[in-house]
Amino acid sequence: MSTKAKVTTIKQAIDSFLLSCKVEGKSFGTIECYSDKLKGFLWYATNYHWPDDIQLITTDHLRQFLAYLRETPHRFNSTCPRAMKPINSTTVQKYYRALSALFNWLIREELLTYNPLIKIKVPKAEKKVVKALSYAEVNQIVSTFGNRFEDKRNKAIILVLVDCGLRLGELLNIKMADVNMQQQLLKVDGKTGERVVRFGLTTAKALLKYMMARQVLNGHSDQLWIIREGTGLKDSSVETLFIKLSKKTGIPVHPHLLRHTFATLWLKNGGDSLMLQRLLGHTTLMMTNRYCQAVGCYDAVEAHKKFSPVDNFKSS
Repeated sequence: MSTKAKVTTIKQAIDSFLLSCKVEGKSFGTIECYSDKLKGFLWYATNYHWPDDIQLITTDHLRQFLAYLRETPHRFNSTCPRAMKPINSTTVQKYYRALSALFNWLIREELLTYNPLIKIKVPKAEKKVVKALSYAEVNQIVSTFGNRFEDKRNKAIILVLVDCGLRLGELLNIKMADVNMQQQLLKVDGKTGERVVRFGLTTAKALLKYMMARQVLNGHSDQLWIIREGTGLKDSSVETLFIKLSKKTGIPVHPHLLRHTFATLWLKNGGDSLMLQRLLGHTTLMMTNRYCQAVGCYDAVEAHKKFSPVDNFKSS
């Protein structure tokens, strides 16, 4: 029996697609994103009693799923904090792109003759000014950490995110061998493949303190970020950390906000946009330009304090 004949159910289609992504050498970040989004798709299909056969999935099925993402604040019966908040348009786009990649692959593999997603337009992402933290807010967050093992680790995590602009998946994927303390470099594996980023002296000091504490607990794990028991830190634990930080400091903060903060402060300090693109791992300047526009907005606000038409109005 051929491999194509075996791939009939939604789960089999997803598993084979993800295996194909690995064989094709797609980045760890891309595969993780596809896996996460298609896991939600499979949950919905199973719990809403869709046909098992991938060939029986219709355009209406996919519209129902995309509508569910937009309208349901608590998704997939998950206890993950991320699944309990309303989803934004950008994340809906990510689900759409994962489905598009899956169904296009099924067409290429001749497992489908028709793509049910083709009639559905890509959901529009909301155009918002990119938010970032100020230096004072970053300092306020960092000052909350004490001297426990978890505090040393979490402080190092915050500073690495602000100093290097990593995605959460990239942060958690760092191995001990990827850290070069002498040259203050990190090798990270992201959506667009491997790249090298630098961290500064302040971050290096915090990272060294954590690594010394880490060695006492477990010097044999290859993952950089571990919990006290010696196992690797999970993304759900990092999300819990940020929820606690937000409550403690009164500053709404999440990992991607620190990536935005890195980019914004880099540009405000006079950093080059092309270098920023490379450091962030962007394939094009489109997202990098959004940071440039955001900095322009902030600069305009500061300029208004000096040049406000009404404040400078002189009555006759």
